[in-house]
Amino acid sequence: MKKIYVFYTPKRIVNSEDYEVEILEKVSKKFKLGRLLRYDSISYDKGGITYLKGIFERGKAIVKFKEGGEAIALVKKYKRTFRIWI
Repeated sequence: MKKIYVFYTPKRIVNSEDYEVEILEKVSKKFKLGRLLRYDSISYDKGGITYLKGIFERGKAIVKFKEGGEAIALVKKYKRTFRIWI
């Protein structure tokens, strides 16, 4: 089942990589997706919009956000837990 989550992102005070991980962890905590396994990000200069795609133990999320502004996440939870043993 897919869910949509709308929220506000805080102003960035750390580097962009830590900021992106912080946003994905916020989504993970809200929907109990578990640990972040990997993520990709794409930034567009026009409008300052960034897209994140995160893969978690129990699902995945695609987030569209503007720094210090609104964000929208499309979340899909898996029926089973997906784990990669490192």
